[in-house]
Amino acid sequence: MISILKFKSKLMKKLFFILLIFPIIGYSQVNTLPNSIGIGQNTNTAVPLHINKPGEVARFQGASPYVTFYDALNFKGYIQVIGDHLEIGSKNNHNIDFYTNNLPQFRIDGTSGQITAFQKINANNGIRLSGPLQAENESVGPAGSVLVSRGNATPAWEDQKVGFEANGNIAGYNNNTETILSGFASVSFNFGNGFNTSSGVFTAPTPGVYTFNLKLDIGITPSETSLNPSIIRMFKNGSQWKTTHYLFSTDNGYGNNIETKYIINLNQNDTVHFSFFQVSGASLNIRPSIIGFKVL
Repeated sequence: MISILKFKSKLMKKLFFILLIFPIIGYSQVNTLPNSIGIGQNTNTAVPLHINKPGEVARFQGASPYVTFYDALNFKGYIQVIGDHLEIGSKNNHNIDFYTNNLPQFRIDGTSGQITAFQKINANNGIRLSGPLQAENESVGPAGSVLVSRGNATPAWEDQKVGFEANGNIAGYNNNTETILSGFASVSFNFGNGFNTSSGVFTAPTPGVYTFNLKLDIGITPSETSLNPSIIRMFKNGSQWKTTHYLFSTDNGYGNNIETKYIINLNQNDTVHFSFFQVSGASLNIRPSIIGFKVL
């Protein structure tokens, strides 16, 4: 009788153990195979680690925890929590790219650190710059210049302070001979460096509307003359653009002056220069001066 009771007791213990173990095995959510681990139900055994579970699925906890990424033996990058920030980094000068729709949208160059946005940037709260503002090819505009739209072309810098004042030496201007105004020895200012003092040619550094004021001081002549015809010509890109006719006199032993003003629209790199023609019967000593600046 005692033997039968012992047998029943052992059998009940085994059944209890089996009932305790089998539900755990039958409803297990961890599937371990030689080449994959699945956590949760309906996991894909072709994926080395597949977690199918709602909510938080992984946690890396500790002092500055990090995850590394390798290509074979090459260390490519990492994600790490350091102090108060999350750091995403690359190694060995690799770029960091952000993709959407299988296309690169944002890139941090692994060598230079320069940032390239492949689409427009919407900055609703503005943009704060601590370094120089640069255009294409890393060109930095001169102080005071502005970045101007060129329509469909690349924006470019424009120096808004464009102008010059130049005064020439007294020189002889032959009778009945056209003379190009050049050789300006004194220049008060030349903002934009558009005026060439040697040739007397102004080259527009930026497009816009320009005004030019030309003055010719005619010296005293040995013989007084009056109502002498003269012509001032303005040339644009080497071709005559405008002609102005004047009559001048040197009566009573005093010199005279001729002064004219032009307004012209110029494209970038357009050139302007002037010439003077006089018929007085003699060579005249003349001092030219030109003031030019951008209006719009």
